[in-house]
Amino acid sequence: MGNASSIPQNSSPLVVNWDGKSAIISRHIQYEDAVAAVKAVRTFKESLSHHEIYFTAYLPQIGEEEFELSEDAWGKVLESITTLNVHVVGQDDRQNPAVHTPAPPYEVSTNGYQKIK
Repeated sequence: MGNASSIPQNSSPLVVNWDGKSAIISRHIQYEDAVAAVKAVRTFKESLSHHEIYFTAYLPQIGEEEFELSEDAWGKVLESITTLNVHVVGQDDRQNPAVHTPAPPYEVSTNGYQKIK
């Protein structure tokens, strides 16, 4: 991730949820850099470092369901995402109900305080 590109500093960070835990990462232009950033977070590192992961998010401007984010669509929807949900490839989601429990939108989870810019 050494020369990883991220969105300019004035962009809001991404809230990342996995297995009932949350963290905040910078927005990364490249999908692979976002994956590396999530795996590097101390909260997730031990559990996720050796697994292949993918992201889902709610995109209200497209629909009300949770969407899987593909690498090729990442750059097109990045600015619309406030919260990423992390999934482990091949993991049986029924054994991990936290995967299906979305966090509240960023504005709600901050009790109405302004987004970090």
